[in-house]
Amino acid sequence: MRICPRLLAVLSGVSTNYRKPWIIGACALALSSLALSEPARAQCTGSPDNFVCTPGGNNYPGGISEGNTGVPTKVTLEPGVKVEITPGSSVSNAVAISTGTGPGTGLPATLIANDVTVTIGTTSNPAPGTTSALFLHPILGDATITASGVFNAIGTGNTNAIWAAVFSSAPGAIASVTYDGPTTPGTIGINAI
Repeated sequence: MRICPRLLAVLSGVSTNYRKPWIIGACALALSSLALSEPARAQCTGSPDNFVCTPGGNNYPGGISEGNTGVPTKVTLEPGVKVEITPGSSVSNAVAISTGTGPGTGLPATLIANDVTVTIGTTSNPAPGTTSALFLHPILGDATITASGVFNAIGTGNTNAIWAAVFSSAPGAIASVTYDGPTTPGTIGINAI
């Protein structure tokens, strides 16, 4: 259940090629639970406070998912990482991080994904349900995404290229996204349909 409007658009259904920082989509949500079903791929290493995914794991066809309920979490996708979800799979969020499934506070999540490419869904085979390329949700503290590169998200339901959300029960928690476009001029950076 959404309890506040998004502060700024998440660029759903928009293609753009601008190279300037954006704050994209921040909203407080109240949810009873969210299950992130798959663990992160074997090519990602570290612990929840410093989890790193390298280009050696490309193309991460099953996505990257970190459900660290009860602990602060930081995930870094190194430059050159490609997450390309296999068309027709049941994955609806290419890179998904969660720190909680119920009331609580003090469990922030940070996702750093600079100079990466993330693709989920195609026009002929969209991803199922709510779809995101980068997804921090639900977070029991600040939810922060810093990203640059190319993000393609094509889904059958609510589709957001980059989405950060916090529980409304985490007083003072802030959801923020800073996006700085692709490194190659003239390349479309965000395509969400």
